[in-house]
Amino acid sequence: MIFSKIIKWIRKRLKTHSKSEWVTQRFREIELHKENNDILPFKIEELKDRGFLVRVNHIYAYISYFHMPWSYNDSSEWKAAAPHLKGKVFFCKIHECDKGNFFIRLDGAVPQFRQANLVEGYRYHGVIIRIMPYGILFDIGFHFNWKCGPLIGLLHQFQLSPDVKISNFNTGEVISVFYQGVNNKGKFSFCHEQTGTREGIEKSKELIGTITWAKVVRQDGKQAIRLWIVGKYPTMLIINKYVYSSNLNDLELKKKDLKDGDIICCKVVRYDEKRNLPIVKWLPDPDSDSMPDHKLQNNLSEETVDKLQTLKSEMEKGNIFFF
Repeated sequence: MIFSKIIKWIRKRLKTHSKSEWVTQRFREIELHKENNDILPFKIEELKDRGFLVRVNHIYAYISYFHMPWSYNDSSEWKAAAPHLKGKVFFCKIHECDKGNFFIRLDGAVPQFRQANLVEGYRYHGVIIRIMPYGILFDIGFHFNWKCGPLIGLLHQFQLSPDVKISNFNTGEVISVFYQGVNNKGKFSFCHEQTGTREGIEKSKELIGTITWAKVVRQDGKQAIRLWIVGKYPTMLIINKYVYSSNLNDLELKKKDLKDGDIICCKVVRYDEKRNLPIVKWLPDPDSDSMPDHKLQNNLSEETVDKLQTLKSEMEKGNIFFF
């Protein structure tokens, strides 16, 4: 049923061509290419049912998702990437050529992509192909104009910036991410902020053993809580026997009362290399002596804060007119 619709559509397009002999000649060439098992370039024109309308050898053809040069999990991911594939050129072989119905079907499963050399700490742009409750799936093959094929990454919810939620994104949009390297499962690892890069990780490790503050990021109706240590370094608020020796039930109850945007006191106890996250111990009732300095909650340096306070004093004295 799908192919019959596409065949009718292609035949309609071809019949509008005034040079029928020219079209016939192109089909003869396609048949020869199929016989010789040649590799040909094709250009994506537009999205169709379960595939794309394309041009090969100057005439229209069809390539299904299944026969594209790479695969996604399902059609929804192809539809998300489709606007960014229009006009792009890939390579194929002729899978089927039906001259009587003016129908050509392609197979893009041929070697054609170069190796991508990702650099840790660099920013890359990817197309969001799926949004899940726990994170965002994206393809940075877009960054390389698809010359390296698909490069799939997952941005977990706790890796998002503290003021950003998953609901802020839509499939098909372009997202900027920073490359962190390859994780212990052999997959690409990315973060949304540069603080998640190697340099940022090293700085977060410098906080081990210190008592500091963290901002709570909690999505509506979600039990999981993200924390941003000093507003910069992402982690999760995890309550277990490995971090807390007792009162786990009391802590779980207090955790339920935490709201999005709350500031909590915590101690950075270690860095989990497997999860690639700092591990913190929440101090719900800290002593006054151990309370962190909240002067830097706005992520400004102490020097900048001092300058702003000086400027504020001068304006209050009337020495500087701003309003």
